Amino acid sequence: MEAHSGWVARKYRRTNATAVRGDVGVDNDGEYWVVTDPDGNRYWFGYGARRGDLAPATTLGSAQTVPVVGNHAGEPCNTLSNNWCHQAYRWSLDRIEDANGRLTNLFWSQEVNHYGIKGTPGWSEPYVASALLLRIEYGLLVNANPNDVATHQVEFVYHYRCTNPISGACSLAPTAGTAANFPDVPVDQFCTTTTCTNYAPTFYTTRMLRRVQTRLRDATGALTDAGRLLFVTEWIDGDGAGSDPQRLWLNLLQYGGVRGAAITYMPAVRFFETATAMANRVDYNTAGGVSQMRYFRIGAITDEYGSELRVNYIQPKPCPAPWPATPPAGWAGFQDNTWSCFPRYWVPPSGPAGFGVWHKYVVGSVVQVDQSGAQVALSRLWMYQYPDAVGNDGGMAWHSDSNPVIPVAARSWGEYRGFQRVRVIEGHNTETNRAASEYVFHRGMHGDINTHNGSGTP
Repeated sequence: MEAHSGWVARKYRRTNATAVRGDVGVDNDGEYWVVTDPDGNRYWFGYGARRGDLAPATTLGSAQTVPVVGNHAGEPCNTLSNNWCHQAYRWSLDRIEDANGRLTNLFWSQEVNHYGIKGTPGWSEPYVASALLLRIEYGLLVNANPNDVATHQVEFVYHYRCTNPISGACSLAPTAGTAANFPDVPVDQFCTTTTCTNYAPTFYTTRMLRRVQTRLRDATGALTDAGRLLFVTEWIDGDGAGSDPQRLWLNLLQYGGVRGAAITYMPAVRFFETATAMANRVDYNTAGGVSQMRYFRIGAITDEYGSELRVNYIQPKPCPAPWPATPPAGWAGFQDNTWSCFPRYWVPPSGPAGFGVWHKYVVGSVVQVDQSGAQVALSRLWMYQYPDAVGNDGGMAWHSDSNPVIPVAARSWGEYRGFQRVRVIEGHNTETNRAASEYVFHRGMHGDINTHNGSGTP
């Protein structure tokens, strides 16, 4: 086992992360991670095996890998034949050992796709497009007999991301022939043969969560259902006219207690969309094929007890609409932007890549309504005001893009850092005088790249 120097969390100095290579991990050098917190609990990421077993390494499916080409001397995989190998790009939590020797295992289900490596159609190599948490097992001991079974289990049940889940087409994985039933699954990127004309990996999932099931072992040792949480979804169209693609919406959550064959459900927690879909694109051009990209937000939530929360969204400093060919004076390439919009480099489905301008919405008010009995007319209100929305110093702050993965040419000022001051007004709808509180924030603008401070451009 080769243990490398540990990493220390920036905010929690006593939490240590160590990369370990050589024993169990599933990528080319068997790499996985162990994080130890101050209480002595250890969290394993990408370990891949149950308990202390060293084989099989792929039991838990927790390390997601992709072919990586080492095209320069000294890079990983460069000394291998053809100069490539499978390396992990994500290590998922799969094992927890607490300080008292109790063990928890997490099992993952991988979705595997292929692409033509090095731009060669006949050179098809697999990669993990996504991994979904399948189940969690509790009640084991680190040094217990390998044949012991967990006393508690949580199972995650998925369905395909299909627009008509009761149809026969939705019981099978999506294919080119059924792609219309899977509007947000990139079926055109699928490849399961030895010849692939897609030359880069695409990361996606074909499934969505439908149920969380809890189980425990009874006196006979059999796993029995204890409770379940249902997820009910629907597909909605942003503009209601069919011109926008359908998008998945979480309709409700509902918990049920299980005793034997009987299931007793609580009233559902429901999520309602806003009355109208809200435009995301500022610089849209319908004639030019650039839509407003309308999406719904959460407009209201009702809980199990009948209470309702209603959410209202605002733009404290709305952006010019329609968007002018030349940005408003003073933007200087967006570095002085205090408007409720921001630039982002993107690649549209058709047309050249470039910068687009996107709306930013914030919460203007939240209303809590008691729907029971005579109290239906009484509601509690929270209003959010942004006093400095029009000033450069205190308005909506945008930091220069700091993600090192983004190429320099694709960076601008698109990281939202909020407002310096936020005023919250709280009270009942029948009250004339309501309580007001004002909050002042440090917005993390240190390190912002700006020509005014001589630091250049993103």
